[in-house]
Amino acid sequence: MELERLRTFYFVAKLKSFTKAAKYLALTQPAVSLQIKALENEYGTTLFERRGKEVILTESGKVLITYAEKILSAFEEMKLKLKKCGDPLCGKVSFGASILTAIYLLPSILGKFRRLYPQVQFTLRVRYAEEILEFLAENQVNFGIMGEGNRIDERSFDIEQLLEDELVFVMPPGHPFQARVSLEMVLAQELILPEEYSALRKYIDRQMGKLGVTLQPYIEVGNIEVVKKLVEQNFGCSILPSIAVRDEVEAGRLRTGRIEGLPLKRKILLVKKRGKILSPSEEFFIQFLKKELSAFGQSGFTRA
Repeated sequence: MELERLRTFYFVAKLKSFTKAAKYLALTQPAVSLQIKALENEYGTTLFERRGKEVILTESGKVLITYAEKILSAFEEMKLKLKKCGDPLCGKVSFGASILTAIYLLPSILGKFRRLYPQVQFTLRVRYAEEILEFLAENQVNFGIMGEGNRIDERSFDIEQLLEDELVFVMPPGHPFQARVSLEMVLAQELILPEEYSALRKYIDRQMGKLGVTLQPYIEVGNIEVVKKLVEQNFGCSILPSIAVRDEVEAGRLRTGRIEGLPLKRKILLVKKRGKILSPSEEFFIQFLKKELSAFGQSGFTRA
């Protein structure tokens, strides 16, 4: 059954006239008659009977009109929803974020976006970067934001750099080191580092390995907030992303220094499954995110 025939049947039934239905639908009366006849032939039944100048539904017609109303209503609802899907300001955004980016990078950006575009709905899954990659592969999220560290198969994923954040030496306020420290000075300290399975720790170990250095941390902790608290309490020092310690540095609870001779510029990445088509809302949010991060990066993260 063609939808157009069903629509024609619906208006003939509601207007009780082939002529009125033809005028409403901008068709000729013979065209309307042919469509109704085609429906009757398809189902082997009569749908209308004439009474004077009007046509009324037969019992078969009454059955069909019940379903026709539901089908046409569902079709119109579908069109509205599809239009909303095409509207970047009314759709859905589904993405994953590594724990570090979700805590220290995204909240202010998401808050600003929400204030400007309240109709957009979000699904955000926060996990370790390795798990986000699994979600992407299984289409559980449509894109991911994570820090550099894990090996990412470029045959399976599209990768784009969003930002570059510097990792810094983090120390308590009364520590004798100044704004620049040597690698030898760092290695002489009792270090409190993220656990070795995290993307951040993998990145730190990889950069150290290029210099032939293997770190032996005093304490390994799975939560960066705990790392910072331990440093504040003089348990030791750490190496952390500058975005993770901005508030503490501004409040005077921590100090940071650059490690000389050790390149620790860590990339923040946008990752999606190769060939994945994003919704207009997701594309719009990503452009917004890039703009905000561009301004974020220009303002600088690191304060010594």
